[in-house]
Amino acid sequence: MTLAVYNAIWTPLTISFKWAEKQDSKPSFELLNQIVFVLYTIDIAILLNTSYVEVSTGDEIFSNKYIAKHYITSVQFFLDFFATFPFNWIPIENQTYKTFANLIKMLKLQE
Repeated sequence: MTLAVYNAIWTPLTISFKWAEKQDSKPSFELLNQIVFVLYTIDIAILLNTSYVEVSTGDEIFSNKYIAKHYITSVQFFLDFFATFPFNWIPIENQTYKTFANLIKMLKLQE
């Protein structure tokens, strides 16, 4: 819940305001961003191993193979992956790429 609140407040600020973007590059925020990255990555790993209910049959699926296939082929995985991928760590100085990387951060807000 804390991550959701942090992302709901800080992500729009860093996208919208230069002063927040400058704050985001400070070592304390860099560490916080890395912690958030690790926690979201752990969340993806947990979801790859969490059972689900097959809607058509009502059965709960426990097989890791089927769980992973179900999650990876879902829209949720697409959103989780792109929200977690650290696009801002790639050293590209293209303004279009930076705009894309900032906008893709907004996917974190869908949690």
